[in-house]
Amino acid sequence: MFNRFGALAVDPFPLEKFGLQERYPKLVALQKEVADLDARRAAADGELVALRQGLGPAREKDAEAGAKALRAGKDAPEPKHEAEAEEKVRGAERNLRALEGATAAAAQDLTVEQRKHSGRLLEDLTKARAEAAKRVAEQAASLLADYGMFVDSDGVAKRFAPPAPPPDENAPAQKTTWVISAPRATAGPQRGDVEAVLGHLARLGAGGE
Repeated sequence: MFNRFGALAVDPFPLEKFGLQERYPKLVALQKEVADLDARRAAADGELVALRQGLGPAREKDAEAGAKALRAGKDAPEPKHEAEAEEKVRGAERNLRALEGATAAAAQDLTVEQRKHSGRLLEDLTKARAEAAKRVAEQAASLLADYGMFVDSDGVAKRFAPPAPPPDENAPAQKTTWVISAPRATAGPQRGDVEAVLGHLARLGAGGE
């Protein structure tokens, strides 16, 4: 159940993404169990790597203790630090093997359970997809109408803006600025491109592509 990189090779169905978690409580529980076990397995693997890296320093400590004893005219002591480090490594290896076995077994159960419900899952997925398309289409249709009104209002505002008053020959020269309070279209995609995208989305509810 693990690939060549040591990662868990399982593909859980994204129940929550499509709002199906309440229909498949056993699948939800198995997915959570697999995720929790795999997280613990990864942590145990990291711990084992760290403990193995500590073997070298432990040997150095034992060598230093042996050298010190010999210089003092004593026998070199047993390699205490290395023995302790090796025991921790063996314990971590046992723990990792157990977690790997538990994770693989849970992942296998999850795969079997998903296959058992594959037909229903695909039906529910199709239904959820159709409902999502309908919601997107409704919102896109509304946005398409509002966008058209927004862009058209810019041209209408220019046409019906009051004309500038005639200049007062006695007044000092100054610039006259007319401000349209309505929001104006800003630089961005061309109108046709925006309406093409919104039009595409608005057709989703009718099965459009």
